[in-house]
Amino acid sequence: MQSEGTLSGDAAMSLRNSYKAKLTDALSLSASYSPPLVKLEGQWGSTNVDGKHMKMVWPGSPEAQTFDTGVGTDLLREVGRASVAVPEEFVSAQYLPDGRI
Repeated sequence: MQSEGTLSGDAAMSLRNSYKAKLTDALSLSASYSPPLVKLEGQWGSTNVDGKHMKMVWPGSPEAQTFDTGVGTDLLREVGRASVAVPEEFVSAQYLPDGRI
């Protein structure tokens, strides 16, 4: 833009410095940022189980209940392991550490 005469060298430096200051301010605010808590609301707030209306809760919370799904624990574990297994023939990018796929 300088070579075209659209922007002087001083104006370009001023623009660069003000933008850099804006980025620095944003970066300093990120240190104190706390993301909002995830809440089970709307369509995720409740469900019906065996005809009973139930509030949804996080699995690790004291209010969490277990239900007989009719699927055995061993099969569920096998499905869980298979869902995250990486096929032997899969070649990942060299910059990805093992287990980070």
